[in-house]
Amino acid sequence: MLSRFSISTKLIALVSLMLLALASMGAFAIVEMRAINASAQDIQTNWLPSIRLIGELRTQSARYRAVLRDYLTEPDEKFMAEIQSNLDARAADYAAANKAYAAMLNTPEEVALYKSLDANWTKFLDAAKDVVAAAHVYNTTAARAANADRAVPAGREMDTVLKKMVELNDKGAAEAGRRATDDYQSGFIFVAGLLLIMIALGLVASVLIVRDIAHGIASVITPMRALANGDLSAPVPNFAESTEIGRIS
Repeated sequence: MLSRFSISTKLIALVSLMLLALASMGAFAIVEMRAINASAQDIQTNWLPSIRLIGELRTQSARYRAVLRDYLTEPDEKFMAEIQSNLDARAADYAAANKAYAAMLNTPEEVALYKSLDANWTKFLDAAKDVVAAAHVYNTTAARAANADRAVPAGREMDTVLKKMVELNDKGAAEAGRRATDDYQSGFIFVAGLLLIMIALGLVASVLIVRDIAHGIASVITPMRALANGDLSAPVPNFAESTEIGRIS
């Protein structure tokens, strides 16, 4: 069957087959690497920064609440000025983290949790204003009541929402990591499988082509030796004249 084709045609077909398989493997590897990179970028540019910002929101809100309690210690005017300066700094840091996190919202669930956190922060600040106002007129009882009855519950609600936000982002990061792992595993299996198939096909094709060439040359050498010895009746095999062996015969 293969004897109908020239040696150059067989070699070109074999090399072309190998190049086609190599190109397919390379194209698939590029696609898989892009998918893995997309998952890695999602973790790096979305989930991890979100978790960091949520941590900043939690830290600043906790520090604000801790500083607010200083108003419950019957401070003098100088100390109250220091307390207020500290509260303003904490509020500014919280606002900066809050603005940065708002720009990274991607899913409806994230948006809903963010709105809930924002509502509780507003509620907490309203209660904190009452605490500050009562402290400034030295009404410690009213300040403590506003803190216990309104500020503390709002702060605890914020903690609950922040915990849910962390869990949501942890889940998103884990999912992105799982996708990257799945992409890697599927890519590895495909490339390894294709490589084994290429090796097997290359070996089989090489053996067949070498055997066919060796058989063709051997079938021509025998009658050539007979002709060289003067036996003009030696049969010459009939090969297609388009092949190298056919032209020799």
